[in-house]
Amino acid sequence: METRMQDPKVTICRSSQVEGA
Repeated sequence: METRMQDPKVTICRSSQVEGA
């Protein structure tokens, strides 16, 4: 969880996948 907060790019990728799905 900390990695996502530290990595903004990871958060964007995750958000994109959730929206795309």
